Amino acid sequence: MSTMRSIIPLLLTGMMLLAACDSNTDQEENPDQDTVVHDEKPGEDYMTKEDCDNEIKKVVTEYEERLKELEQSQTTGLADLLDEFPLMHDIEWDWSRTKAAFIDELDFETLGNLIVYDLNTDETVKMTDFSYETDELTVKKIEWFDENRILMVVGYRYGTVSYGGTLYVCDIEEGSVGEILGCEEGDEIIDISMYGGLVMLECIRWNEDYTDFMTYVDRYEREEIEYLIER
Repeated sequence: MSTMRSIIPLLLTGMMLLAACDSNTDQEENPDQDTVVHDEKPGEDYMTKEDCDNEIKKVVTEYEERLKELEQSQTTGLADLLDEFPLMHDIEWDWSRTKAAFIDELDFETLGNLIVYDLNTDETVKMTDFSYETDELTVKKIEWFDENRILMVVGYRYGTVSYGGTLYVCDIEEGSVGEILGCEEGDEIIDISMYGGLVMLECIRWNEDYTDFMTYVDRYEREEIEYLIER
């Protein structure tokens, strides 16, 4: 089980403890409310406010320790990756912080492929297969769409007037890669950002002579991108 997935139950436990403590505190602070008074002593499962505070501190301490372990694993994993991929670009962690996607090599008129690193297995998988010697296309930008799919900007590697490209998606479970959104002539997508349920595509539009351009942002609902992927 991944470190992040083991942290989630701790957070839920802390939330339940807080709710229980608040309930007990309300009863202690408002004894004159409509409550039933019993002569019997509280049962063994009754928690005082001090008990609740101590339990919450234990949960928080364990959460912080596991978070430190995760951060240490990420640091160690990335250090090893830099030895193997010294020119890696655009490192993006997935929601669980257990998988990192990056472009293995990207520089002026060089080609980069999408690589996914699994922190749990310490393995890397090349998800795109553009030829470093012969292909004209390269991965330029990446962004996780969900835990199994990565959005990519793919465009031409050659030429000084090719900043971006079109929108692709990679399904890391199926190992599939495909274009899902093209551009009008003179337009290019240069970056991808996720904001909650929105996918923001930063784009440029060249003038007729390709000597200057304007920038703009196309905004898509998450469901719209899902439709483009599934169609």
